[in-house]
Amino acid sequence: MSDQKIGFKIDDHDFYKNDTKEKLKKSIIERCNGYCILFDIINSTKRKKSNDNWHVQTEALYDTFFNLIGKIKKPIEDTVGNEFSQVIKLLGDGMFVFIETSKSGLKEEDTKPPIDISLKILSNVASYLKFIEDQSSNFNNLRLKTVITYVTGIRTVLNNEQKNDVLGRGIDFTFRLEKYADSGYIVVNNMFKDSVSDNMYNNDKNPNCIEEYKIVPCKKRIKGWDIEDFALLINRDDFISCYKHKVPAVSADHVYLELLKYLIDQDDKKRLVADDAFQWRGNDGQ
Repeated sequence: MSDQKIGFKIDDHDFYKNDTKEKLKKSIIERCNGYCILFDIINSTKRKKSNDNWHVQTEALYDTFFNLIGKIKKPIEDTVGNEFSQVIKLLGDGMFVFIETSKSGLKEEDTKPPIDISLKILSNVASYLKFIEDQSSNFNNLRLKTVITYVTGIRTVLNNEQKNDVLGRGIDFTFRLEKYADSGYIVVNNMFKDSVSDNMYNNDKNPNCIEEYKIVPCKKRIKGWDIEDFALLINRDDFISCYKHKVPAVSADHVYLELLKYLIDQDDKKRLVADDAFQWRGNDGQ
């Protein structure tokens, strides 16, 4: 069999669509700032194996997510107007939204998110997580990881379905933080944390359901970055309910979970004793 060369012509237009090639010659200048909210279903692959109704529950979860966005969008529009965009992405096992609040300008101003908007977002997300917890039986004990960030320098682009998408290091960082998320707390970046930290306990600005959250600072090496600071917002009752059912792994090379469960159990016992003493004093009239 003789060797034959198969020749073909490479056409540089074959894979371009409409004005894609022209776009590559342009520099997109306009960038924006805004909030990212990311939810991820914990153990989603395992749920699909053990739960025949997982798709129905996921669809219902999407519906509740869109209702949450509606509740968040209204106060944002009241504060900054409705000319800014939002990008919603359903990720199969999670949900993501980017809500623009301003155009990028001076760096110092960009890194200061609107405090009132941050508080309203946190309040609504906290209420949403409480709702999911209360409705747990309807969702087959579904639990969510949660990340909230305020990000800057984001670029909005059109995907092949002519729908908006968002790109930028802030978006990447948001998804990197998901690694450190679990049910029982909310992971936030430093800009978001700074915008709420001084006002979570301020009665004039504080929506009711966030006063029970505490801030836990964290520092981790994050892929694509160096060592970065971020924070966890922890509600004590949610945190305890999350960790009470966890079973320490015998293959783990540490005993942190055993220590944590012991401390939680001891704290619960102290609270029960304190509550009993309070009730006794109250009933005794002293």
